[in-house]
Amino acid sequence: MFSFKIMADTTNQELSSSILAFSLDIYRSSTHSDNIFMSPSSVFTVLAMIQTGAKGETLKQMTKALKLTATDREKQLAMFKSFNSALMKGSRYVILT
Repeated sequence: MFSFKIMADTTNQELSSSILAFSLDIYRSSTHSDNIFMSPSSVFTVLAMIQTGAKGETLKQMTKALKLTATDREKQLAMFKSFNSALMKGSRYVILT
């Protein structure tokens, strides 16, 4: 099991909490075996990209599944951009444990 926190501001911490909750849901719903390998942050990123093009009920369902608390589209996009930038930098703002 892993967890991570983006340590820049409350917006990033909000997204970090969403990703952690989403990751735990994936882990809980997966088949439990001794050898499990997955990248919840990659799954989250792909679904977030799809979610940005969704509308109506699909948008609501994807937002709920991704555990996003921000419903404002612009805020979500800013959070995704910040998250991806932090991962690409590999800097002190990303702590993997």
